[in-house]
Amino acid sequence: MKFRIALFVIFLSFGLVGTVSALSQGPPKQLPNHRKERGTPNNDDVYVRLSEDGVKMSAPVGPIVKQGSSPDGVKLFAPLGEFDTGTELLYFVDFSNWGGRPHSERIAMIAIGPDTKEQRVKRIKFDDSKMEKRAVDPSVVILPDGRVRMYFMTPGLSRYAKNIRSAVSKDGINFTMEKGVRIEAPGNPEVHKTSGGWLMLLSDERNHTSRVAISKDGLKWFIYGGIELPGAMAGVIAHDDRTIRVYANDGGIISYLLDVNTFKIKGNKKTVVQGKKGSLVGDPSPVRSGKNGVRLYYKSRAVYR
Repeated sequence: MKFRIALFVIFLSFGLVGTVSALSQGPPKQLPNHRKERGTPNNDDVYVRLSEDGVKMSAPVGPIVKQGSSPDGVKLFAPLGEFDTGTELLYFVDFSNWGGRPHSERIAMIAIGPDTKEQRVKRIKFDDSKMEKRAVDPSVVILPDGRVRMYFMTPGLSRYAKNIRSAVSKDGINFTMEKGVRIEAPGNPEVHKTSGGWLMLLSDERNHTSRVAISKDGLKWFIYGGIELPGAMAGVIAHDDRTIRVYANDGGIISYLLDVNTFKIKGNKKTVVQGKKGSLVGDPSPVRSGKNGVRLYYKSRAVYR
């Protein structure tokens, strides 16, 4: 396996300077025209934009990952396995043909060191090996005991009745399955810890909305009423004690503030990343940078390659 490395330098308008490497792992043998299949996730690449206020974004930097989709990142506030405090773990669905097979997607992770100078790509492993071929669209949280919990989607009864499952890890790489199905949902999960429990936004791409589920322990979930929030494939980040900032797909990437107690939107939704003609952007994942800054990871796909 070979790693292709390209170095990008990011100058942040709000006084921070950092570096991010675009580092991806390709297959032993690239199949002819594999990346030219139009409108498929194996044409996705992961980029990052930076923001001082969570709304006004920098120009895109990357690709951070080539042939990667559905990114979800988390920052470590304590050491985890081989990773130091401050490391960003960016999980994603890898379409680079692990094992040389087309469309053989797996969940993988790129670790971006605290100084952003060291990046390592890791393939995620489950104690139940069949999950490595079934798990997609990860959402990752840090548990109170320091472990990582990954929620992910697996096939269900139909295209819009997926099973959301979970697994935990002490090192961010090797995951142990938790028994049962967390919840049945039309699409991928985004999970966030609140002061009173856990919140999950469940994507419904049929009408570009997200449904709300709540939990006291992060394991047993309940759909909360008939609430439908704007945008699908959401990513969230804490704004204050009772408010989160939501990023979601809706003809580009939109953003708005959401009260986690009433589930009412505060203010207006805004488009923060607009796709260009002939391209698609989406699947946003915000990670805190500094006190108020945001690093927004997302996928971009050239529809007509």
